Amino acid sequence: RNRLSLKAFFTFALITLATVLVIDIEEEMLSGLRSWWTQQKMETIPTIPRKPNPSVLCFGDSWSYGNYPALVDQIKKNNHAHVKVSYYHRYGETAEHFAQNPNILPDVVTRCDADYILLSLGGNDFKNFYWKKQQVVPPWTAVNFAEEQLRIVLDALYKEHPNVKVITYGYDFMGDMGEYIDYMFKDHDKGPWIRRAYDWVGIPLINYSLSLMGKAYKRLEKHYTSQGLSFTYIPVWGSLQSIEPGINNKWSLWKTSQLDHMHDPLHASEKGYQKLIGHVYDGYFKKEFEIPVLSSTESDASQQQ
Repeated sequence: RNRLSLKAFFTFALITLATVLVIDIEEEMLSGLRSWWTQQKMETIPTIPRKPNPSVLCFGDSWSYGNYPALVDQIKKNNHAHVKVSYYHRYGETAEHFAQNPNILPDVVTRCDADYILLSLGGNDFKNFYWKKQQVVPPWTAVNFAEEQLRIVLDALYKEHPNVKVITYGYDFMGDMGEYIDYMFKDHDKGPWIRRAYDWVGIPLINYSLSLMGKAYKRLEKHYTSQGLSFTYIPVWGSLQSIEPGINNKWSLWKTSQLDHMHDPLHASEKGYQKLIGHVYDGYFKKEFEIPVLSSTESDASQQQ
């Protein structure tokens, strides 16, 4: 039985590695296209006249805790003192919770008078499928559930606030859990094998699974922009894998994030958030906050033309 179990495990591992390797090669080939696509999208974001004192709401889960101070710091660095930032976030928050209480986000936007929402939501819905609900499902099933819940949340938001602009970068890759695994299985005779399984199979599988969230945000962007609503997904996948500044378009399924970019395996560090939000700010917010404010006379003249 042990031989059969080992044979089944290694067969599964080889098939998984082959699948992930193909995906990794595909991502490498498409990295240049992704970079071009990102740049093109940044250049085509509509530049309508902004309010004199725009307001940004950081909304969502534990990643929003890091987004908020990093965004405030970027605002100071860019001398955008006219921008107000507020927040509403809780550790472990899910899209499912807000879908069941669809009035929460619209009400918060009303109270904050927010023009922009930096959204961080959906990651815990994905995680809970495996950690809390303990369901053995393929990753795309968990991602599709998170996407469905996000649509309910966003539909309720846009119904009350059709002019609000939603921006999300989703999440970046998880940190290295190798030290945690070593500690958990330090007294186990198969500890070294479990660590190897994580390094060879676990890392690429986790990265691939989480990268599917990005595809969900792209679908949401396409869905809402086709209705004339503002939803912008800014891909930052792999940024925390590289020590170089800015986005790393040549991310690898086989690598974890840099240790100094991660607070723990699930959350970025202060340095990590600064890097992620710096990219989001340069790619989106800087352009938005530097749009000239039209006076009422200029606005009337523009409308007459």
